[in-house]
Amino acid sequence: MLGLALPTATAAAQDLLPVGGTIVRLTSADNVPQAGVRVVLHRVGRDFQGPVDSTLSRADGSFRFDFNPDTTAVYILSASYAGVQYFSSPVHTNPERPDTAISIVVSDTSTTARIEVASRHVVVGAPRADGTRQVIDLVGLENPGWLTRVPGHAQRPTWSTPLSDVVIGFDVGASDFSPEAVFFRDGQVEVLGPIAPGAKELLLRYLIPATTGNLVFVFADTAREFSLLIEDTGPRVTGPMFEAPEPEVISGQAFRTWRGRPTPADTITIAFPDAVPRSTAPFLVALVGVMGLALIVTAWRIRRSHATAPVEEEPVEVLVRRLALLDARYRGREAEVPASEWIGYQERRHALKERLTRALASGGGTS
Repeated sequence: MLGLALPTATAAAQDLLPVGGTIVRLTSADNVPQAGVRVVLHRVGRDFQGPVDSTLSRADGSFRFDFNPDTTAVYILSASYAGVQYFSSPVHTNPERPDTAISIVVSDTSTTARIEVASRHVVVGAPRADGTRQVIDLVGLENPGWLTRVPGHAQRPTWSTPLSDVVIGFDVGASDFSPEAVFFRDGQVEVLGPIAPGAKELLLRYLIPATTGNLVFVFADTAREFSLLIEDTGPRVTGPMFEAPEPEVISGQAFRTWRGRPTPADTITIAFPDAVPRSTAPFLVALVGVMGLALIVTAWRIRRSHATAPVEEEPVEVLVRRLALLDARYRGREAEVPASEWIGYQERRHALKERLTRALASGGGTS
């Protein structure tokens, strides 16, 4: 047990809240309880962010925590198995419906487990005042097996795909992957984080410079579902795609839509006839955050899933998971990592804590 003394934000004493469940390990045949797995309860509040308590799963895979909850904070569980951190959804802090049947699924690892592209949806905005276009690129990955894909000692990407090196302002949005585990280099998007069995989402955001005449997508994998949405009528699209007869209307904006199922080595080209001469392009836009179309793609995803409630671009639970993962990677290792890396960890942690504080203050917490 960590036995940490925590500040409390609630004045009245509360009964201890039970939170528990089972650690199960995926196998080729079935799920089996897993004993001896370290489970950590994390708390993220306005005045404290970090681990609250820890325990080992019992012989039957079960675990349990009893704690005095702060209802203004968010709590999450993590389990460490075979060098990989697995996280639960935020736990309930309502004593009338405590989480006592949480299942955290862990698995053995492989450096060769197959990763498939279940879907990819690209949204290209109309030219802005400076001629640049904003792009949202939402990739749905799937690990269909029972082994978690990991980089291994060679640090090979767990998944990668080509992306034109003309793009600028590359950024990773709210995803199932930490931005620290996703890189864009040498014309490739590379994921170095583990990919557990099941479905995962990767949200990429970038800009197309005003000087770009053609943007080419080259496919390294079959995308079982691919869609391309473009906000204006000027660009032309060529490749193994068909254009929908009617535009897709999202948040009052009309998007021309193409769909297809590209296979390896296929290319899809977007030709921009309104590209401006290179000498007049304002390249300072590379320093600008890519945020605008996140709201559009959120509305599009809500429409596709028939949801009714708005979705935050950076949900609290995503920020909590990123902070917990960052701490799990670095906490207690100051003497082992280079000073520059440790300083980088402290800076990233501080930035995440500030964002979480703002999110919780705005009512974005989970209860």
